[in-house]
Amino acid sequence: MTKKESFSFSGFTKLPSTMDWSEWGKYKYISDNYVLVFKPKSTLEYHIQMFDNYHTVELRHMKIKNKNNNILVSFTEKMNDKDNLGTFTRTIKNQEYIYIDSDLKIKKIIRKTSFLKNIKPSIFRSDKFIIMDLETRYINNINSPYCISI
Repeated sequence: MTKKESFSFSGFTKLPSTMDWSEWGKYKYISDNYVLVFKPKSTLEYHIQMFDNYHTVELRHMKIKNKNNNILVSFTEKMNDKDNLGTFTRTIKNQEYIYIDSDLKIKKIIRKTSFLKNIKPSIFRSDKFIIMDLETRYINNINSPYCISI
């Protein structure tokens, strides 16, 4: 597998596009499930805590001496395919990045919808209802229906 770097996060560094942390740089085991990876030509370190099918990562800037302030970004990586460490899901705050074969395929932003309210359930059930679905497409600044179902 060739080493690829996928995207620049917050404009300061490129995050690796594989879950195989041994490709991220030189590494040092701290314990059985904790490893430090030193980013090449940089003062950044990845602090990785490993679990069965996921690991948590903190990217730290080592010139900042205060341990609470030197964490630049933290994220979780979940394995999607045990045989391919390039296929995984990375979660950073409210964003999910889905990689397939070390290529970023999907970026999701998890948003809360405050405008939807719960409704009170009805005491009586009715089997008399109708459903309509209207599919449109946007071409030349015009929304045009192309599928209507009832």
